[in-house]
Amino acid sequence: MSKRYRSLGILFILFIGIQNISAGTIFSLNLGNHYRIVERQDLRIRKNGQYKGFLYREYRAFLYETNAVPHRYKGDYYILENMKRNSFLTAKAVDKQYETIFAMGPQGNMLVKRKYLVPVHRNFPAFSPKPVNAGESWDVSGSDLVSDSTGKRIRVPFLCHYVFRKTGTYMNRPVVIIDAQYALRYDGGSSGGGTSVKKITGSRKASILLYTDKDGGIFIKSDVKQRIEYTNGGTEETEGFILTWYTGASGSMKEAADTKLVSTFNNLQKTGAKSNDGFNDMSLEQNDKGLVLRIQNIHFLPNSPVILASEQNRLDSVAALLKGAENRMFLVTGYTADVGTKESQQKLSVERAKVIVDELVKRGLSPKRFMYQGKGGADPVASNTTKVGRALNRRVEITILR
Repeated sequence: MSKRYRSLGILFILFIGIQNISAGTIFSLNLGNHYRIVERQDLRIRKNGQYKGFLYREYRAFLYETNAVPHRYKGDYYILENMKRNSFLTAKAVDKQYETIFAMGPQGNMLVKRKYLVPVHRNFPAFSPKPVNAGESWDVSGSDLVSDSTGKRIRVPFLCHYVFRKTGTYMNRPVVIIDAQYALRYDGGSSGGGTSVKKITGSRKASILLYTDKDGGIFIKSDVKQRIEYTNGGTEETEGFILTWYTGASGSMKEAADTKLVSTFNNLQKTGAKSNDGFNDMSLEQNDKGLVLRIQNIHFLPNSPVILASEQNRLDSVAALLKGAENRMFLVTGYTADVGTKESQQKLSVERAKVIVDELVKRGLSPKRFMYQGKGGADPVASNTTKVGRALNRRVEITILR
């Protein structure tokens, strides 16, 4: 998107440009400089022919356009796998986090360096570079990231067939409806390409809704069938559906919202200084991911996730601040001092992050806006050789994601 359009403060992130000409319609993605992807998978699993239950997995991606190169995006994918059925409205633990950098063209074509594992879907959805009429089709190559039973992820290429069906409405919003279908074919040979996977086959059938109002965005529902054959003779079959949303807002709106949050934080800090409730042990900093609220010297019972009653006023202030971050998601990260084993530090840091989430949910914030993770004694902000330093390292950071 040109600097001229950025200066207008565009309110959407994935506006679907539709140009009607005599030969048909041209679709393009007029990409803004921030967008978010949420993908939810609901899958039935069979191993060696026996039903094993459901798998519920979620991806969340927060991406922004870099200033150095137009249409070049950077950000993080958060993989949330240890989920239970009907848990989509709860706070979720982060299982994996991956950084990515890629370029994207107006038809959805992507350029990604080999070292980056994500985006999960590449060149999907993608549009015809030529005009099309309702009922006409086009084909675009892409690839999917497929996980085997060991957690190893394999990139599998495909050729997707698209059909422009019609225009219509969905949930009282105007949409363009496009059908998409592709087959997955992977033959890793006897070595499985460095994994235990010998072969992958499968199919995806998707209905793509392109919102054409001022808010823009994309919604995709995909039906999934997949079969993995392993070198030891075992099989794994997956069947179900995937829901994917692309939404966002312009960088200018994010910056205005961040400025407002900083002002709110400064006012809360002044009030906290008078009441001596520990608000001065917090800081609010800006980084590429968003605003980071660092809560230092937070008081738990020793070697425990149980938070002390003395923290209640401070948590009230944190909740008041986050309520001003409308439509934003939060990543809560727990840290410990470097004391004890790495395993115990990691476990305790996750538990403490989860407690902070629970406390904020009690104060009226929606649990579905939260992700949480633990980093143990990693990334200390002070020396672990002193009591004061260890107290500073026992902290929680809340990133107000872009």
